[in-house]
Amino acid sequence: MKAIIFVLIILLIISATAIVIAFLFTPLRRKITQKYEAGILLVTAALVLECFVSPLRGFVDMQTASIVGFFAYLFVTWYFLKRFGQYLGLYQTLVCIVLGQLLLTGFTHTIYFQQTLISLPDFLMHVLGIFAGYFFYNRKSILHKVNLSVSVLIILFTYFYGYSLWMHNLDFGSYSSEVYYKGPSHITLLDRNANGFVLKKGKITVLDFWFVGCGACMNDFPEFQKLYTDYKKDPNIQFLSVNQPYPRDMEVDRFKYLTDAGFNFPMAVTPDTGLINNLKISVYPTVIILDTDGNVIFKGNIKDATAKVKELL
Repeated sequence: MKAIIFVLIILLIISATAIVIAFLFTPLRRKITQKYEAGILLVTAALVLECFVSPLRGFVDMQTASIVGFFAYLFVTWYFLKRFGQYLGLYQTLVCIVLGQLLLTGFTHTIYFQQTLISLPDFLMHVLGIFAGYFFYNRKSILHKVNLSVSVLIILFTYFYGYSLWMHNLDFGSYSSEVYYKGPSHITLLDRNANGFVLKKGKITVLDFWFVGCGACMNDFPEFQKLYTDYKKDPNIQFLSVNQPYPRDMEVDRFKYLTDAGFNFPMAVTPDTGLINNLKISVYPTVIILDTDGNVIFKGNIKDATAKVKELL
């Protein structure tokens, strides 16, 4: 059934693309004499554009999809306003373009809002591109020149910084790794022999949470190993790699799993599922840093954690 739906969607995109090309970019195009025809064309063209730009999220990255989509919608909006603006009306033209863009991504973002938060900035940058096209069309106005400049600055900020901040917020619950909240009063940990593992009090504590099968966790372990190696002799700090067991983890010797990979930093397993909720961990790997009083002062990735440790020591 899914295959049939996929084929139908592809056929729809091909058909819509053919219609747009026939109207606009070939000698076969005919003069549009009815406003509803122009409206249908604009909606279809915007839908086709979104179908071609959106896959860049997966094939390249979100930042590229955002900046390409922004300038693509800017150009398309400017072109259609120039061609149909006086005939169809400026605002009606904009509504048709926005509607075409919303037909694909707006629907999914509304129905599956939480699941599509990762691509929300990309969606918003495409909408911004439509308005930037309007500002560019009316660029003789000082106000619209300012609006156009601001729009370009927003997309550049999103490309270089904004999306990273957005992802950090989704992954770790804040736009910055700098946090402060009370840590757990007791952390239940087990060593290789299933004996209790006790963290020393009065030290800065760096905890790296992971699970078996987490590719990103394995990619970050070399940097965690380097951080441990650099500071393992410092009496003011302690490091611990903490495995949060998933069903698959129970089938694997997690300690051997890491030592076979060449890592020798301290390791432990936590059977306490409430610990993850207490520390507000939602993605892996997550690095937590506790101050000497046990308060959480950092939550983020290993790269930022390395900088934080240097700052603290």
